[in-house]
Formats: sequence, structure tokens, C-alpha cells
Amino acid sequence: MRVFVSWSGERSAALAKVLREWLPHVLQAVHPWYSSDDIQKGSAWAAEIAGQLKTTDFGIICVTPESQLSPWLLFEAGALSAGMSRTAVATVLLDMTPAEVIWPLAQYQSTLLNYEDVLRLLTTLNNYLETPLSEKSLHAAFDRWWPELEQGATNACRIFPGATIHRRADRDILEEILNDLRLWEHRELSAVSPASMAAPRWFENYLFSRDRPADAGQVTSTVAVKWDSLNSAKYSLSDVACPIHYQPIKISSAPTLDSFEIITVYACCQFALSLAQERVKSWAEIS
Repeated sequence: MRVFVSWSGERSAALAKVLREWLPHVLQAVHPWYSSDDIQKGSAWAAEIAGQLKTTDFGIICVTPESQLSPWLLFEAGALSAGMSRTAVATVLLDMTPAEVIWPLAQYQSTLLNYEDVLRLLTTLNNYLETPLSEKSLHAAFDRWWPELEQGATNACRIFPGATIHRRADRDILEEILNDLRLWEHRELSAVSPASMAAPRWFENYLFSRDRPADAGQVTSTVAVKWDSLNSAKYSLSDVACPIHYQPIKISSAPTLDSFEIITVYACCQFALSLAQERVKSWAEIS
């Protein structure tokens, strides 16, 4: 299976190199291609990259705050997308959150460099293989090699970027979330009166408040779900991150004796907690 690893800039390149060397340790049938190491001296590099883009099975785009507007990164992402009938594309984010990714890279499924998210990416790659590893074998290999990737990502993050960092303004992120909420509610509630299609009041109040918290603290909330809904509820919370403080939420769970599981959500601020509560409310049996 061919995997094209796209990069632009020092930190992005460092992460791409780590991924190129690390992926085959976990999935031996995966053959990553990273231009700095895999283009032979004397080759026509543009033609070789174009050839790889046409024949790849999976594209991984290494995105950093300073590289996400790189013309070359966007070109490779576009070329990978052109073959999306056969090619899957994912972004791997270094020193940023999904809320900070600017369009067009925001259209791809993003992966944070933490244990759970990278394992989900490897599970997806494994499912693309003609002969995938068993879940047990995949987890064993991942656990064995995860510390190496974690250290490599930490080292890449420490490199001084030497380029303008393109971070989105908080206001832009909040307004995009508000628009997305309104569009989602419009699709879900198209047969209902316009008054009921407003964004949640807590969101509007927070968005237009002048006293939004400047620093992240920690707030918690608990919700009970039935055991047979636990995995779905946890999955619905797996990618929630605060667009203000760039902190992902954390969760823990504990069983009860009456077929319920108590999920505790830990968030950096009330806004992030509210996002999580909105996400999980469809699974909640008791608030």
C-alpha cells in the first residue's frame, strides 16, 4: 500500500520524516513515500512527485501553523484529492488544533498527535490493506512503537519554524462554528418554524459576551449513558477541542450497578464544556 507523506517547511518536514520511518514498524505492508528521502539524485523531482501522486493509495498531509498556507502543500493536497475515488486523504496536525486549520485543508479528516487519534488513523490505514492485521496485533505493534513517534513529534515541535505562523483569530473560529451550527440546524429542522432554527442560546451569549475568559481553567460535568450506548457517546466526544484555548477535552468513565456508565467530562473552560454537552446530549439518560 502506497502512502504519500506531504510536507512543507522545517517542522512539517521533520514530522513527515518521522512518519515515513515509523509507519512500516506498525504496518509492514505500508510503503510511505517522503520526497526528501525517496527521490533519487539526478531524478526529475517534479515528474517523480507527480507520478507518486497519481499512484498513491493514501495521502497524509503534515500541517503546522506556519505551513498550512504553503502553495506546495496545497498543490499536493489538491492533487491527492483529484484521485479521491481511489485515494483517502488525512491531515496530521503539529502544534495546532482542528479548529485552527484553514480551508481547503479543513475539509480533510484531521489527526491530532495523541495516542487515541493516531491509533484511529492507523486503524483506518490497516482497514485499507488487502490483508489487514488483527485488532490485537495492530494494538500490540502500535503500543510498541508509539513512544518513538511521540518523541519524534515532540522534537519536531521544538524546531523554530523560521516562517510566519498562520493562526486563525478567535473571532473567525467562533463565527465559523456559529455558521456551522445554523446550517446543521437548518438541515435537521427544515420542516420546523424558523424561530426554532436559531443557534443554541448559550453559544450566542458566549460569542457576543465581552467577558469571555482569557485563560483556561478547568470545569467538569457528568452525564450518565446506558452501557450499550457508551462507545457511541465516547466517540461523539473524541474530537471536541476548545477553539479559544486550543485544549482538547478529556473524559473518564465509571460503571454503575444499574446498566449505566457515568461519563465525566473535563474541559478547560465553560465554553468547551458546553460544546461537549451539546455533542453528548443525544446519548444522555440522566444529566
